[in-house]
Amino acid sequence: MKGQIPQLKPEMLSATSVPTAVSYFYAREQAQAWHSHATVQLTWCSRGAITIHTAQASWTLPPWRGLWIPSGLPHQTHAQAGTQTHNLYLSETGEKKCIEALCPLRVTPLVHQLVNELSAQHPARNALILPLLCNELSQAPAATVGCLPVVTEPRLLALTGMLTMHPGNHQTLATLSLRAGTTSRTIARLFRQHTGLTFAQWRQQLTIMTSINQLSQGVSVEEIAQQQGYCNGSALIAMFSKVLGMTPQRYFALRS
Repeated sequence: MKGQIPQLKPEMLSATSVPTAVSYFYAREQAQAWHSHATVQLTWCSRGAITIHTAQASWTLPPWRGLWIPSGLPHQTHAQAGTQTHNLYLSETGEKKCIEALCPLRVTPLVHQLVNELSAQHPARNALILPLLCNELSQAPAATVGCLPVVTEPRLLALTGMLTMHPGNHQTLATLSLRAGTTSRTIARLFRQHTGLTFAQWRQQLTIMTSINQLSQGVSVEEIAQQQGYCNGSALIAMFSKVLGMTPQRYFALRS
Protein backbone atom coordinates (compact mmCIF):
# COMPACT_ATOMS: atom_id res chain seq x y z
CA MET A 1 0.00 0.00 0.00
CA LYS A 2 1.29 3.45 -0.87
CA GLY A 3 0.88 6.36 1.51
CA GLN A 4 2.06 9.88 2.12
CA ILE A 5 4.35 10.70 5.03
CA PRO A 6 3.47 13.73 7.17
CA GLN A 7 4.49 17.08 5.75
CA LEU A 8 8.18 17.85 6.10
CA LYS A 9 9.11 20.13 8.97
CA PRO A 10 9.58 23.78 7.88
CA GLU A 11 13.14 23.87 9.19
CA MET A 12 14.02 21.10 6.75
CA LEU A 13 12.96 23.28 3.83
CA SER A 14 14.70 26.52 4.86
CA ALA A 15 18.33 27.52 5.07
CA THR A 16 20.15 26.90 8.33
CA SER A 17 23.74 27.44 9.38
CA VAL A 18 23.54 24.37 11.62
CA PRO A 19 24.22 20.96 10.03
CA THR A 20 21.19 18.75 10.59
CA ALA A 21 20.80 14.98 10.58
CA VAL A 22 17.30 13.47 10.38
CA SER A 23 16.20 9.83 10.11
CA TYR A 24 12.85 8.44 8.96
CA PHE A 25 11.46 4.92 9.24
CA TYR A 26 8.90 3.88 6.63
CA ALA A 27 6.75 1.07 8.04
CA ARG A 28 4.97 0.72 4.71
CA GLU A 29 5.61 1.81 1.13
CA GLN A 30 5.37 5.59 1.18
CA ALA A 31 6.24 8.67 -0.85
CA GLN A 32 6.98 12.25 0.14
CA ALA A 33 5.39 15.15 -1.68
CA TRP A 34 7.66 16.88 -4.21
CA HIS A 35 9.78 19.49 -2.44
CA SER A 36 13.18 21.17 -2.39
CA HIS A 37 15.56 22.41 0.29
CA ALA A 38 17.49 25.62 0.79
CA THR A 39 20.28 23.35 2.01
CA VAL A 40 22.21 20.65 0.21
CA GLN A 41 21.13 17.14 1.19
CA LEU A 42 22.68 13.68 1.35
CA THR A 43 20.09 10.92 1.67
CA TRP A 44 20.59 7.16 2.02
CA CYS A 45 19.09 4.14 3.74
CA SER A 46 20.58 1.55 6.08
CA ARG A 47 17.87 -1.01 5.30
CA GLY A 48 15.23 -1.33 2.60
CA ALA A 49 15.46 0.72 -0.60
CA ILE A 50 14.54 4.21 -1.78
CA THR A 51 13.93 5.81 -5.16
CA ILE A 52 14.66 9.50 -5.60
CA HIS A 53 12.80 11.22 -8.43
CA THR A 54 13.89 14.49 -10.03
CA ALA A 55 12.75 16.19 -13.23
CA GLN A 56 15.79 14.71 -15.02
CA ALA A 57 16.02 11.14 -13.74
CA SER A 58 15.13 8.62 -11.04
CA TRP A 59 17.66 6.74 -8.90
CA THR A 60 16.97 3.57 -6.90
CA LEU A 61 19.30 3.18 -3.93
CA PRO A 62 19.91 0.02 -1.87
CA PRO A 63 21.44 0.32 1.62
CA TRP A 64 24.61 2.40 1.95
CA ARG A 65 24.32 4.16 -1.40
CA GLY A 66 23.41 7.81 -1.11
CA LEU A 67 22.36 10.61 -3.40
CA TRP A 68 23.86 14.08 -3.01
CA ILE A 69 21.09 16.57 -3.83
CA PRO A 70 22.00 20.22 -4.52
CA SER A 71 20.01 22.96 -2.83
CA GLY A 72 16.89 24.14 -4.62
CA LEU A 73 16.46 20.94 -6.66
CA PRO A 74 12.85 19.64 -6.57
CA HIS A 75 12.73 15.94 -5.76
CA GLN A 76 10.56 13.19 -4.31
CA THR A 77 11.56 10.23 -2.14
CA HIS A 78 9.71 6.94 -2.55
CA ALA A 79 10.56 4.33 0.09
CA GLN A 80 9.80 0.64 0.24
CA ALA A 81 8.20 -0.90 3.32
CA GLY A 82 10.59 -1.34 6.25
CA THR A 83 13.08 1.24 5.00
CA GLN A 84 15.25 3.23 7.41
CA THR A 85 16.47 6.44 5.78
CA HIS A 86 19.08 8.94 6.89
CA ASN A 87 19.41 12.55 5.74
CA LEU A 88 22.15 15.11 6.14
CA TYR A 89 21.37 18.79 5.49
CA LEU A 90 24.22 21.28 5.10
CA SER A 91 24.15 25.03 4.68
CA GLU A 92 25.12 27.02 1.59
CA THR A 93 28.52 27.81 3.14
CA GLY A 94 31.81 25.99 2.78
CA GLU A 95 30.34 22.57 3.49
CA LYS A 96 28.62 22.61 0.10
CA LYS A 97 31.96 22.62 -1.67
CA CYS A 98 32.78 19.04 -0.69
CA ILE A 99 30.55 17.87 -3.58
CA GLU A 100 29.30 20.21 -6.30
CA ALA A 101 26.71 18.27 -8.30
CA LEU A 102 23.89 15.75 -8.05
CA CYS A 103 25.54 12.33 -7.81
CA PRO A 104 25.20 8.88 -6.23
CA LEU A 105 27.96 7.88 -3.81
CA ARG A 106 28.88 5.14 -1.38
CA VAL A 107 28.16 5.96 2.26
CA THR A 108 30.94 4.50 4.37
CA PRO A 109 30.52 3.43 8.01
CA LEU A 110 32.63 6.43 9.02
CA VAL A 111 30.42 8.93 7.16
CA HIS A 112 27.33 7.29 8.65
CA GLN A 113 28.73 7.53 12.17
CA LEU A 114 29.94 11.12 11.78
CA VAL A 115 26.48 12.20 10.59
CA ASN A 116 24.88 10.46 13.55
CA GLU A 117 27.18 12.37 15.90
CA LEU A 118 26.08 15.80 14.66
CA SER A 119 23.89 17.69 17.12
CA ALA A 120 22.49 21.22 17.23
CA GLN A 121 23.15 21.13 20.97
CA HIS A 122 26.92 20.77 20.50
CA PRO A 123 28.17 23.39 18.00
CA ALA A 124 31.77 23.14 19.20
CA ARG A 125 31.72 19.39 18.60
CA ASN A 126 30.14 19.90 15.20
CA ALA A 127 32.98 22.23 14.28
CA LEU A 128 35.39 19.36 14.85
CA ILE A 129 33.28 16.77 13.04
CA LEU A 130 32.44 18.78 9.91
CA PRO A 131 35.95 19.09 8.40
CA LEU A 132 36.49 15.33 8.65
CA LEU A 133 32.98 14.62 7.35
CA CYS A 134 33.43 16.91 4.35
CA ASN A 135 36.83 15.40 3.63
CA GLU A 136 35.33 11.91 3.68
CA LEU A 137 32.44 12.99 1.43
CA SER A 138 34.79 14.63 -1.07
CA GLN A 139 36.66 11.32 -1.38
CA ALA A 140 33.63 9.04 -1.29
CA PRO A 141 33.64 6.48 -4.11
CA ALA A 142 30.94 6.84 -6.73
CA ALA A 143 28.05 4.41 -6.37
CA THR A 144 26.70 2.32 -9.22
CA VAL A 145 22.92 2.37 -8.88
CA GLY A 146 19.83 1.92 -11.00
CA CYS A 147 19.05 5.13 -12.88
CA LEU A 148 16.40 5.97 -15.46
CA PRO A 149 16.46 9.28 -17.37
CA VAL A 150 13.08 10.98 -17.50
CA VAL A 151 11.60 11.12 -21.00
CA THR A 152 9.25 13.81 -22.30
CA GLU A 153 9.06 12.94 -26.02
CA PRO A 154 5.41 11.81 -26.52
CA ARG A 155 6.15 8.52 -28.29
CA LEU A 156 8.80 7.53 -25.76
CA LEU A 157 6.50 8.60 -22.96
CA ALA A 158 3.77 6.29 -24.24
CA LEU A 159 6.12 3.33 -24.53
CA THR A 160 8.03 3.82 -21.27
CA GLY A 161 4.76 4.39 -19.45
CA MET A 162 3.59 0.92 -20.48
CA LEU A 163 6.80 -0.62 -19.12
CA THR A 164 7.05 1.33 -15.87
CA MET A 165 3.43 0.48 -15.06
CA HIS A 166 4.11 -3.18 -15.87
CA PRO A 167 7.87 -3.90 -15.52
CA GLY A 168 7.26 -7.57 -16.28
CA ASN A 169 5.98 -6.72 -19.77
CA HIS A 170 7.92 -9.09 -22.06
CA GLN A 171 6.83 -7.67 -25.40
CA THR A 172 9.44 -6.95 -28.07
CA LEU A 173 10.45 -3.45 -29.16
CA ALA A 174 8.56 -4.00 -32.44
CA THR A 175 5.32 -4.82 -30.61
CA LEU A 176 5.71 -1.99 -28.10
CA SER A 177 6.50 0.49 -30.88
CA LEU A 178 3.36 -0.53 -32.74
CA ARG A 179 1.30 0.03 -29.60
CA ALA A 180 2.92 3.46 -29.24
CA GLY A 181 1.94 4.31 -32.81
CA THR A 182 5.38 4.29 -34.41
CA THR A 183 8.13 1.96 -35.64
CA SER A 184 10.90 0.17 -33.78
CA ARG A 185 13.52 2.02 -35.83
CA THR A 186 12.07 5.38 -34.78
CA ILE A 187 11.84 4.36 -31.12
CA ALA A 188 15.43 3.08 -31.14
CA ARG A 189 16.60 6.42 -32.52
CA LEU A 190 14.54 8.40 -30.02
CA PHE A 191 15.93 6.43 -27.07
CA ARG A 192 19.51 7.20 -28.08
CA GLN A 193 18.65 10.84 -28.80
CA HIS A 194 16.68 11.60 -25.61
CA THR A 195 18.19 9.31 -22.98
CA GLY A 196 21.68 8.46 -24.19
CA LEU A 197 20.73 4.78 -23.81
CA THR A 198 19.64 2.10 -26.22
CA PHE A 199 16.21 0.60 -25.63
CA ALA A 200 17.85 -2.56 -24.29
CA GLN A 201 19.95 -0.54 -21.84
CA TRP A 202 16.92 1.46 -20.68
CA ARG A 203 14.97 -1.76 -20.12
CA GLN A 204 17.88 -3.25 -18.17
CA GLN A 205 17.92 -0.20 -15.89
CA LEU A 206 14.20 -0.58 -15.26
CA THR A 207 14.72 -4.27 -14.42
CA ILE A 208 17.57 -3.40 -12.05
CA MET A 209 15.54 -0.72 -10.24
CA THR A 210 12.57 -3.08 -9.92
CA SER A 211 14.87 -5.86 -8.72
CA ILE A 212 16.52 -3.68 -6.06
CA ASN A 213 13.12 -2.75 -4.66
CA GLN A 214 11.92 -6.36 -4.66
CA LEU A 215 15.16 -7.73 -3.20
CA SER A 216 14.82 -5.24 -0.35
CA GLN A 217 11.45 -6.84 0.42
CA GLY A 218 12.88 -10.36 0.56
CA VAL A 219 11.69 -11.52 -2.87
CA SER A 220 13.97 -14.25 -4.25
CA VAL A 221 16.09 -13.82 -7.37
CA GLU A 222 14.30 -16.75 -9.01
CA GLU A 223 10.90 -15.16 -8.43
CA ILE A 224 12.08 -11.79 -9.74
CA ALA A 225 13.58 -13.46 -12.81
CA GLN A 226 10.30 -15.17 -13.57
CA GLN A 227 8.38 -11.90 -13.21
CA GLN A 228 10.84 -10.04 -15.43
CA GLY A 229 10.80 -12.59 -18.24
CA TYR A 230 14.24 -14.16 -17.67
CA CYS A 231 14.60 -17.87 -18.23
CA ASN A 232 16.01 -18.41 -14.72
CA GLY A 233 17.69 -16.68 -11.79
CA SER A 234 21.15 -17.23 -13.24
CA ALA A 235 20.26 -15.18 -16.33
CA LEU A 236 19.06 -12.28 -14.16
CA ILE A 237 22.19 -12.50 -11.99
CA ALA A 238 24.36 -12.38 -15.12
CA MET A 239 22.63 -9.21 -16.35
CA PHE A 240 22.77 -7.63 -12.89
CA SER A 241 26.49 -8.41 -12.60
CA LYS A 242 27.23 -7.09 -16.08
CA VAL A 243 25.54 -3.74 -15.41
CA LEU A 244 26.37 -3.18 -11.72
CA GLY A 245 29.62 -5.12 -11.48
CA MET A 246 28.55 -7.67 -8.87
CA THR A 247 25.86 -10.21 -8.06
CA PRO A 248 22.68 -9.10 -6.26
CA GLN A 249 23.86 -10.84 -3.08
CA ARG A 250 27.19 -8.99 -3.05
CA TYR A 251 25.53 -5.75 -4.09
CA PHE A 252 23.25 -5.76 -1.04
CA ALA A 253 26.00 -6.96 1.31
CA LEU A 254 28.39 -4.16 0.32
CA ARG A 255 28.77 -1.48 2.98
CA SER A 256 32.30 -0.12 3.08
